[in-house]
Amino acid sequence: SSGLFIKFEVLGSESILVNQYILLLLKFGVNIKRLLAEFLGTLLLVATVVGSGIMATNLSADIGVQLIINSLATIFILIILITVFRG
Repeated sequence: SSGLFIKFEVLGSESILVNQYILLLLKFGVNIKRLLAEFLGTLLLVATVVGSGIMATNLSADIGVQLIINSLATIFILIILITVFRG
């Protein structure tokens, strides 16, 4: 059969065919594109919130200023993510 066959090891267990999981997800009506967009958007949002928290701690000792820095970074990344992944 044709299709994407990629083998990889999961914690030393048996090889798993990626296309079997993709076909299983498609069988249950999961939109792979939407699932990937959700995952990528969540990953970028978490990285931004954590990174802005670290940056704010390094920039200022004042907790109020740290909260403002973190809030602004979160607002701007949300605007960007909503614009990019609108669908």
